[in-house]
Amino acid sequence: MSELVQLRCFAVLAEECHFGRAAARLNMTQPPLSRHITQLEHRLGVALFTRSTRAVRLTTAGAALLPEVRRILTLMQGMQDSARRLAHGEGGVVAVGVTSGASTALLPRLVAAAGPALPGVRLTLHELGTEEQMAGLAAGALDLGIVRPPETREGVELVTIRREGLRLAVPARHRLARARQPVEAEALRDETFLMYAAQENRYFHDVVMAAMRQAGLIPARTRSLRAVHAILALVAVGAGIAIVPESAEGLGVRGAVLRRLGAGFTATIDHCLAWRADNPNPALARLLPVVRAAFGV
Repeated sequence: MSELVQLRCFAVLAEECHFGRAAARLNMTQPPLSRHITQLEHRLGVALFTRSTRAVRLTTAGAALLPEVRRILTLMQGMQDSARRLAHGEGGVVAVGVTSGASTALLPRLVAAAGPALPGVRLTLHELGTEEQMAGLAAGALDLGIVRPPETREGVELVTIRREGLRLAVPARHRLARARQPVEAEALRDETFLMYAAQENRYFHDVVMAAMRQAGLIPARTRSLRAVHAILALVAVGAGIAIVPESAEGLGVRGAVLRRLGAGFTATIDHCLAWRADNPNPALARLLPVVRAAFGV
């Protein structure tokens, strides 16, 4: 640190060419300023100034050294500013996980809110399933997640940011594709349903099964798949029908038509913000209020 003080003293004295004015700018008296300059000259082995009773001037060596000293001081100031921003959460990186279902509906809102409010914070985005995100949060690989309600949440804070209803997905040529009224359970009893796999997509599977039970619907035939994209693709080619989140409309799968369900289907699909309360990342602490405000939570 003493070397940095010496360089700063040299730069200010080179600009003022007067010990009194330079000392005033540096908030010190003339004796310590003179001592710092002398120590720097001894360290470098060259005279940096010529001194007389009337003037202080840079030597040839001092004039050659001045641009380098200014560059060093600028770099050091930049490092100090960066460290200060990082410590206060005004800079740094936040690793954000997002499910595929949230990438089109929720992620743009998060990014749009964070950019203007925290321009120094960089978001790294990772498309992952809920359980993968929960593991990433636990391991510290992720700072923030947009997840479906997980089965376990040990040490993780959850806030619901979106609650959406269910829709019936049918092939474009299906008899219900042009239904103007919400479709009731009675109209679906003889259909083949494309379901979410219980092991790979437990949350969706449980929600859809609960919705069917609530509506009094027992599917005649079922086939299981992991993801909504695959389900809609098979719906489009006539392999069956499915109950999907209303946000699936945004996927735009040609040949699959979404229709509203009757009042008996009241279950909802939720998305949550997830983070560890003990996460030490200062940028996350600054980002969370911004994101929560963007989602009204």
